[in-house]
Amino acid sequence: MSFDHNIVAIATPPGRGAIGIVRISGNNSYLLAERLVGQKEKWRQSDTRSLQLFSVIDADGKPVDDVLMVKFKSPHSFSGEDIVEIHCHGSFYILHKIVDLLLDHGARLAEPGEFTKRAFLNGKIDLVQAESLDDLIASKSQSAAQLSLENLHGHLSEKLLQIRTYLKEQCALLELELDFAEEDVEFVSRNEFIHKTTNILVDIRDLLSSFQMGRILQEGVYAALIGRPNVGKSSLLNCLLKADRAIVAEEPGTTRDTLQEQIDIRGILFNLIDTAGLRPTHSQIEALGISRTQKAIDRSDILIFIFDAHETLQPEDKRLLQESGSWPVPRIFVLNKKDLQQNIESDELKTFSPNAMVSLSAKNGKGIEKLEEILYQLIYQKHSAAGQTFFITRKRHQQELLQAQKELENALASLKQNFSSEFVAADLYRALDHIGSITGHVAREEILNDIFTSFCIGK
Repeated sequence: MSFDHNIVAIATPPGRGAIGIVRISGNNSYLLAERLVGQKEKWRQSDTRSLQLFSVIDADGKPVDDVLMVKFKSPHSFSGEDIVEIHCHGSFYILHKIVDLLLDHGARLAEPGEFTKRAFLNGKIDLVQAESLDDLIASKSQSAAQLSLENLHGHLSEKLLQIRTYLKEQCALLELELDFAEEDVEFVSRNEFIHKTTNILVDIRDLLSSFQMGRILQEGVYAALIGRPNVGKSSLLNCLLKADRAIVAEEPGTTRDTLQEQIDIRGILFNLIDTAGLRPTHSQIEALGISRTQKAIDRSDILIFIFDAHETLQPEDKRLLQESGSWPVPRIFVLNKKDLQQNIESDELKTFSPNAMVSLSAKNGKGIEKLEEILYQLIYQKHSAAGQTFFITRKRHQQELLQAQKELENALASLKQNFSSEFVAADLYRALDHIGSITGHVAREEILNDIFTSFCIGK
């Protein structure tokens, strides 16, 4: 696909740095770059994919900066167009001066995500890969980066392509049957059709079941620290972070709001949420904090219950444990204040069936490594048990797959009731559209706008 305008943008983050990069894409990128430099013949003869030193000059021939420039030739470039990258010194002034010069020579500023959008429209990547690139840039942990990279390499796209290929083949056969309806010709065995469509449904359900783990690997694990006031929730948060992030005081009820911080444990991101103590209260402010605690519990993947091991199990502890019995997420029991005499009855706690129990001191850090190991293993085991090869991470993908699943279930019902081929084909075509919407084979303008406007400028 050819675009009328050559686009330019700064591809490196704002701020002072040793190197900054200006990127140009479009049919006249080489000509625009040539107008920037004094050594025009050297530029014309320079090889692609080879960095060479040039002097950028302004309209009056005055030097702006000594830069390294490199050509990428269409179609063997990121966007599928001719691209030039200018590696200059990371001065705010120099970067914007180079962009201004290119604008004066006829380029226009790139919109957010426009380089990647052009790559998609030119068939260099599909929509799943485009979104994975955005996820890779935003990744904050090893697991998120690895998952994004796998999807960027096309692993999920290949699976979706297999599903699309099957649906297209079946639609074509059903269309043939409709063409020969008067001859009563059957181009595909109904039993075989049901068997293969059932297998595709299994594939789609597997992808749907991967969403929760995919979201966890991408966004991180949400883990709420809960317990009655003054058992050491804020102290434990500070201990895990190795920083004094939460206020710690002897006075019960110090934490009135939720406080969320992030920690990387062996490549997995954990979003730790310090919460207000759960107890009956007449304080309106404390009640608001407890309400937010409940919301944090509802969104959590793991609950970390903290108990004061220096005391016996209190009625408030027992009430909280009884309420949590139906909560469908793993629970870790932390017996805090290991540095003091232990008076809590751990056997009584075990009757509430925790997934794990650990004794530690948030004050001096003893036992904290054990808690980190438990947190990691809970997610690792869940990941391993899932046995997934592919993961979906975006709500958009989940919604399209749910719709595709619904249409295939309708198609199976039509087949089993011996409905005419046209009814089955209609269901399959709708399922095909939903799968195509994920990869971009069915590219709705509003979907593209939603996706690419979330990208940074210059990507």
